[in-house]
Amino acid sequence: MSGQKSTHRFILLKSGGPFLKVIDRVEALSEDILKDNGCELIDIEFKKEGNNKVLRLYIERIEGKVSLDEISTVNRLLSDLLDEEDFIEEEYILEVSSPGVNRVIKKEKDFIKFKGSKVDVKLYKPLNGKKQFTGILEGYENENVLIDLDGEHLVIPHKDISKVNLSFDFKF
Repeated sequence: MSGQKSTHRFILLKSGGPFLKVIDRVEALSEDILKDNGCELIDIEFKKEGNNKVLRLYIERIEGKVSLDEISTVNRLLSDLLDEEDFIEEEYILEVSSPGVNRVIKKEKDFIKFKGSKVDVKLYKPLNGKKQFTGILEGYENENVLIDLDGEHLVIPHKDISKVNLSFDFKF
């Protein structure tokens, strides 16, 4: 599903991770808007892409798939709130989108929800000589992600994982 875009402003904050501070504030500001519209935040990114700074929120309905109308509504409401709060001073682009078929998995409840799914895993440091691999998500226990990698059962501390996405093979 395509997302909605709005142009806004952006500031690099000097203490700590500048992007992280913006992400944390936007996450807090978006919470009520999302809840009031029956949606939840799946992921948020704030990064430079080419000559642009992009603030991107991935949302979905708490139950079911998010519609383009819901994405548009959240985009408009969040855009208005960001304009009102006015804590970002340079231009940036606001995008609100569905997470798509290769959606990121970050929260414990999502690791449980997608148990049995094929996933792409990226680690901060190598495990058995590899930082990236594709396997079957077996679950989540005691802050560990459980992965079946071709019959080998891996127990990976969540803190050691950079990113987990659903793996979707485009076959024609």
